[in-house]
Amino acid sequence: MVEVASPVITQALADYAANITYESLPPSVVVAVKHLVLDALGTALAAGTMSDGCQELVDMAAACGGEPQCTVLGFGKKGPAPMVALVNGGLVHGLNYDAGGPGHLGVVALVAPLAAAEYAGGISGKEFIAASAAACEITSRMSRAAHGADLHGELPWLQGQFLGYVGAAVGRGGYWGSLRCRC
Repeated sequence: MVEVASPVITQALADYAANITYESLPPSVVVAVKHLVLDALGTALAAGTMSDGCQELVDMAAACGGEPQCTVLGFGKKGPAPMVALVNGGLVHGLNYDAGGPGHLGVVALVAPLAAAEYAGGISGKEFIAASAAACEITSRMSRAAHGADLHGELPWLQGQFLGYVGAAVGRGGYWGSLRCRC
């Protein structure tokens, strides 16, 4: 039987992530996050012309309409922040070359923090890097904890999807604050 995390653990992770600032990051982490972001951008741009299904994903998002809040990578199109985050996530993972590690950190480092930054406006590069680092850190910690739980084959879906969603929420929360998406 797997034990359920206590609210104390959840609160500790949330507090930890909320207090990550650019200045608190070791230089090696800043470099690693920059590499993850660049890798994710490169794979997204390559997938836009080389991966099956990416054009269809962009077309589906465009057909949904909505306020043009954020930019689809490599397509020059805009759409609602959540839809663009979905599309950009698909692009980053489209060729399956995105940076792996515990929880596909390339997707986590770029997609939600970028959509949130564009939506909020006025976000500095340092704030973006801190949000990306927080997203990666929480995803990594949760993934490593799940590995230690020995969930008997349940990790493949947990690690790549669920834990990435939690990290993405952390990455967009750092500077989106009280803004509400008008989708």
